[in-house]
Amino acid sequence: MRSLRRPAIAMSLVSILLCGAPAAQRSLLAGGGAPLAQPERDDQPGPPDPCELALTPHGEAKGLHRRCEAAGSAGVARGDFNGDGLADLAIGVPYEDLDGIDAAGIVQVFYGSASGLTANSDQLFDIRTFGFPLGDEDHFGWALAAGNFNGDDHSDLAISAPEQGSANQGVVFVINGSDNGLAVSTARTAPTFGTALGRIGAALAWGDFNHDEIGDLAIGIPNATVRAEGFACSQFALDVANAGAVQVLYGSTNGLSDFGKQQLTQGRCNRGSTGEGVGDSIEEGDRFGSSLTVLGSTLVIGVPFEDLGLVDKIDAGIVHVVRSLSGGLYTSDAFALSQDTAGVGGDAESGDQFGRILGSGNFNGGGASLIFDLVVSVPFEDLTSNTAADAGAVHVFPDLNDVGDAGNSLFISQADLAGLGPEAGDRFGWAVAAGDFNGDGYDELAIGSPGENINAIADGGVVAVISGSSTGLRFSTVRILTQDTAGIPDLVEPGDQFGYSLSSWNFGVSSHRDLAIGAPMEDLTSATTGTLMQDAGAIHVLYGSTSGLVTTGSQFWTQDSASVLDSVQVGDRFGNTLY
Repeated sequence: MRSLRRPAIAMSLVSILLCGAPAAQRSLLAGGGAPLAQPERDDQPGPPDPCELALTPHGEAKGLHRRCEAAGSAGVARGDFNGDGLADLAIGVPYEDLDGIDAAGIVQVFYGSASGLTANSDQLFDIRTFGFPLGDEDHFGWALAAGNFNGDDHSDLAISAPEQGSANQGVVFVINGSDNGLAVSTARTAPTFGTALGRIGAALAWGDFNHDEIGDLAIGIPNATVRAEGFACSQFALDVANAGAVQVLYGSTNGLSDFGKQQLTQGRCNRGSTGEGVGDSIEEGDRFGSSLTVLGSTLVIGVPFEDLGLVDKIDAGIVHVVRSLSGGLYTSDAFALSQDTAGVGGDAESGDQFGRILGSGNFNGGGASLIFDLVVSVPFEDLTSNTAADAGAVHVFPDLNDVGDAGNSLFISQADLAGLGPEAGDRFGWAVAAGDFNGDGYDELAIGSPGENINAIADGGVVAVISGSSTGLRFSTVRILTQDTAGIPDLVEPGDQFGYSLSSWNFGVSSHRDLAIGAPMEDLTSATTGTLMQDAGAIHVLYGSTSGLVTTGSQFWTQDSASVLDSVQVGDRFGNTLY
């Protein structure tokens, strides 16, 4: 998806000194001379956003969401809402229609047990749970994050509705965990601050950024309007549309608070609570905060629509890595990574969208306790001499602590994995999840490729699971999963997009990590009416063992499954978001 940049208007030297060059031009200034002319975005070099060319989903999705926009849940999934020591699965269904309102959205929660996930205590929430009226295209449940935000040893759940409000400003909600699960009596909105915000909560991630052992919440606001840096960080600088911001709320025994809050932006200006710069420059359409993940207590921020070079690398993408101290995130030594960073495989190209999806794990079992491996997806990477457009790739940065560690990074494409090969539109890396599925002390990396064609079946989808080891990920030990894999219920069908979403934690059965796989475009026959419901959606759950993920005893969940509080409908996309 591309944002338009308007042609520049003439500016006097005085206004440039006070306000800075227009954000769309500032990176094009040559040797202090006049700004170079910047064409409108649609006229710039580079391919159109591949999501605009994707199959049109069924149902009532409009505008942005008629495309293949990735949901914004990231980080390590650790939702244990009832404190029983087993993970629970939160499921975002942001396209659910309610009472005639299109894509109002819901969230459902299945609880872990000794026998695995169960719907016996299924909980269902919508925006009315939090005292808000249903709104058309609110997309409640778009992003999810579970963290212990009040220190009571129960996970709490943050839920976003990024299009809520007449201007799509968005809102984030929080509900506390308890011995009985998520407690409706605690439902509330999360504090937000600042002005000119857009799509609050398009991405969410939790971490402990001030080292107090209480969870904190990072909120991506990629469509936020941000004050430009101007000359010497002038307060008279112009506002820049869709530059993006990230707000960080810190947990306490009373829950999330705006005390000590931080707002992060690009650039190097430090304007306190209105914006601390983490590097690079503030530019229109970058959408800083489109994706988030956490490495221990370090926050990683995706900027997949960042332009590199002059006009030759549109939407190439970068990520910012922001470390922390006891007082919170520390922006002064933040650093950035891109496909043009020394030692990083692949070259930055227009439309790659490096950082569109982020994840983390510990694939070599090494590193200090707070140093993990960063996973950066490039789902629109072109491969095979650029003939396999949008085949996708994934970068892994082991034991990442500084930009110098980028030289150890690993570039993974389907060409590296036996049984797979890069093809146009595969979108390899559209979802990632890490988990120690076999209990050997090393995480495996699960990578979703929802656009993979299975034989002649278009967009059936595949998940590749790469084993970890003392030396990192091993291409020699790769598991390929599809809906035709023996023991996995259902069959591959056109457009199912198996692997669109992933989440890993221990849902029960054994002490090993398990894997939930979303197929939100799955077509299902309604148990009530007997009619075909296109893009109703389904979720597969595979359980870990000493031999890794096993298909025996795997689960297949839909909204028509026993005890689930809902029923399948056209275009619901159940499993669009998993946490």
